Amino acid sequence: MAHNPAGAKELVKFWNENFAGRKIILVYGAMRDKAVDEITGLLFPRASTVILTEPRQPRAISVAVLAEMTADFAPRAIAISDPAKAVQHAIELARLGDAIFVTGSLYLVGDVRDDWAKGKIALASEPGAHD
Repeated sequence: MAHNPAGAKELVKFWNENFAGRKIILVYGAMRDKAVDEITGLLFPRASTVILTEPRQPRAISVAVLAEMTADFAPRAIAISDPAKAVQHAIELARLGDAIFVTGSLYLVGDVRDDWAKGKIALASEPGAHD
């Protein structure tokens, strides 16, 4: 997980080795006490779209603050505070061959896993439906 600069560097390396030439849609949310500038400076330029969201934790950075902090790093950013809605929007944006990553906070990943298990996030009805 890219919840620290070392993890972000490893994720970029992974993307470069395994997703070169593919569009990456990144869903990102973080805690206030993390090195957000450094992490987002590494990740956001590589993503075609960044969807900013908020983990359901009191220490989370609001999407408004996160958007302000990272405006120079993301080629295209969308702010959706609810994690399930953020991931659902990423799925709706994705086309065949695109990759969606959810990262920034382990709490965010846990929130998304819970939302997925509860059916709050749905895949497209058919593979390639967004072609």
